[in-house]
Amino acid sequence: MKYIKRFTALFFEYLYRFIQFLLSPIVIYIALICIQAIYLVYFAAILTDFNGVVRFLFISLSAFMIFYLISKDENTNYKMTWIFFIMLLPNAGGLLYLLLGNKRPSRWLKRKIQPEVQYFNETRHQDPVIRNQIINKKIISLDYLNRQSFPIYNHTECKYYSLSDYNYQDMIKDLLHAKHFIFMEYFIVSKGLMFDTIIGILKQKVKEGVDVRFIFDDFGSFTTVPLHFAKKLEEAGIKTVMFNRFIPVFSLSQNHRDHRKI
Repeated sequence: MKYIKRFTALFFEYLYRFIQFLLSPIVIYIALICIQAIYLVYFAAILTDFNGVVRFLFISLSAFMIFYLISKDENTNYKMTWIFFIMLLPNAGGLLYLLLGNKRPSRWLKRKIQPEVQYFNETRHQDPVIRNQIINKKIISLDYLNRQSFPIYNHTECKYYSLSDYNYQDMIKDLLHAKHFIFMEYFIVSKGLMFDTIIGILKQKVKEGVDVRFIFDDFGSFTTVPLHFAKKLEEAGIKTVMFNRFIPVFSLSQNHRDHRKI
């Protein structure tokens, strides 16, 4: 009898967790995106079956996109993946590439970011004297940074941590000694000892008059932070941005995340 009760309790516990998982935002959003994708392919298939002219136009578009990809200066793996997909679905592949294949960020994201990028590009210039002091083997990497409008400077300092856990004590120390501003950015944040301690310090620093700003990626932290997390940080005085809010729309613009901390 004891084992039956234990089994029943475990069964309902796991059933409850499974239902919670099915009703979680990430599952609902993925389901909505999949439905949109299936509908788009189905719609294209219906059109091509219904009308021979439309079918010819769609297949011609797919052929044109294949030749376009071959000639395009793009990552080979990316091109081959799309070419294979278009050949697999010639009726809809070209159309799907037009909708999804450009990898450009959404218009609203470009409108927000581009003015800031332009501003920084105009204010940052490489000092040729400093460049000439660099060892030849490092010039290639540094020239790449310069082309991205990140010039190199003298009299700077950085410390490398092979694992982010190792920077915890130094980070706490620096946060506690901050007098004017604290800017932090992460792709994934998750509640726990480390993060809860940091948030506690940030709230205290706001009370001390420090300008505290925090950015985290909405998709990266989708399953790790509670609802209205950003709003609660704002209420505590922490200026918070959820980068590129995740919207359940069938689009590759969702892939523009904030991994590149530079």
